[in-house]
Amino acid sequence: MTPSYAIATDHYPARVCKLSSSINAAPLLSAADERELARRYRRNRIGCRSTVGLFPFAIRSQCGAWVHGYGLPLVDLIQEGSVGLMKAVKRYDYRRDVRLVSFAVHWIKAEIYDYVVRNWRMVKVATTKAQRKLFFNLRKNRSRLGPMEASEIEQLAEKLQVDEHPVREMETRLVGADVSFDPISDHDDDSRSLSPAEVLGARGR
Repeated sequence: MTPSYAIATDHYPARVCKLSSSINAAPLLSAADERELARRYRRNRIGCRSTVGLFPFAIRSQCGAWVHGYGLPLVDLIQEGSVGLMKAVKRYDYRRDVRLVSFAVHWIKAEIYDYVVRNWRMVKVATTKAQRKLFFNLRKNRSRLGPMEASEIEQLAEKLQVDEHPVREMETRLVGADVSFDPISDHDDDSRSLSPAEVLGARGR
């Protein structure tokens, strides 16, 4: 039996609700439907956007909900999920015994995660693959807001099977305040006002 991906939309913005209602009303795709769409796409009979439009909306929205809570609009996360879905459609091989829905989730999540890392803070907190992995694991496993105790860092490092130093470094980045690229004060002699370059330099010491 094909699973239902319909979702409740009461807590979503109006734009999301409208899009969800129209797409949730469409019939769900079976494995045979996915293969046929993939074949038609490969033969240039339909465009990638047409294929994406037939894909269950809830897959993209649920992927967005996995990282919802980072202060980014859910609509933007869903749009990024659509970009990931289009990449998946372009790379999907219908001759393999893999559902498009399973193959696409990896690409959708990757695109959304990358968007979160790029936009969550003005001063980027994760630039390498290892840092991005630690970023999401640390956010998920932190027990409370605010700086972590040394014992908590030790326990989390052991749980994630990494050294304590990268955990401590990422934790410092996460709890640090965002730095404005505009002056903090109109007074030129305000010694407390630091530029982003000065802040980054201080953190690197």
